[in-house]
Amino acid sequence: MNILFLTDNKLHPSDYQKNPFIWSLGKRLKEKGHNISILAPKGSVCPFAKVHIYNNQNDINQQIPERTDLLHSLISLPVPPQIPWLETVQTNGLKEQKYHLNTVFLSANHAKRHQSTTYVHPSLHPGNYPKVKWHTDRTHLLFIGQAYNKKQNVADCKLLANVAEQTLAIVGSYGYSFSKYINYKGVPTGDAKAKLLNKGKALLMPSRWHIPFDMSIIESMYYGCPVFGSPYGCLPEIIRPEVGTLSTSRSDLLEAIDNIKRFDRKRVHEYVLEMFSAEKMATEYLELYEKVLQGQYLNKHTPISKRPQKSLLPFYD
Repeated sequence: MNILFLTDNKLHPSDYQKNPFIWSLGKRLKEKGHNISILAPKGSVCPFAKVHIYNNQNDINQQIPERTDLLHSLISLPVPPQIPWLETVQTNGLKEQKYHLNTVFLSANHAKRHQSTTYVHPSLHPGNYPKVKWHTDRTHLLFIGQAYNKKQNVADCKLLANVAEQTLAIVGSYGYSFSKYINYKGVPTGDAKAKLLNKGKALLMPSRWHIPFDMSIIESMYYGCPVFGSPYGCLPEIIRPEVGTLSTSRSDLLEAIDNIKRFDRKRVHEYVLEMFSAEKMATEYLELYEKVLQGQYLNKHTPISKRPQKSLLPFYD
């Protein structure tokens, strides 16, 4: 099958953690014998696919290469293309925002909140990541995200680390703290980020919003980190008792930190390879591609976002 991906993100192999649809799904589809090409901004590089320059000012139909069987768009298109296509939505919708019938969401919760049942979990391709070093010292808890975003709740991560007297590495943000337990690590990518994950004890994610999906969850688990977070968004679909703890209670998460040794790191790693592999993602998307090529819609009714989150979801003492 000749599959064309469309993205408005500039691509580079060192950014494999940013776009699982290209670096995990696209790569695995290529390994399975499909022809992969990509429409992406000027300067993009992909070693396993031919890259065509994408211009958002031009008609999408004029930019699709000949003999393309299907377009997999990672951005919203104002006008549907003239070939079989589907779109993966990666964010939460605005109030009353409507989507095309061939829309795919990132998790069951993400789909449900948009009146849909069509989703595929993003996954990782192990070949993109440095191997896990099982004997390395585990030196810190992890927060991965934007520290200034209250929905991501770095405040409670700091509180938990200070009470537990554990070092917290804040990855993905710049800042300064007067606490000896809090360390900002900036915005590392590629192997530098992988090293921080490999040294992690656990990922803290007491989020106060409905996360569609977050690659940092399964990437941390790939490196053997259990996840301690809140039961919102996609988290209950990902985290089982053997690989983490979900609660709206700070005391429950503090107890999980105190008893972190009860989690088998190799089992956490194996769980990700079983449940969130690029092979599984590719298989599920190929089923959707076939439906689209047969002229079927992926949703019976128009997906629509009816109840966007307006306030922070609860998190208690």
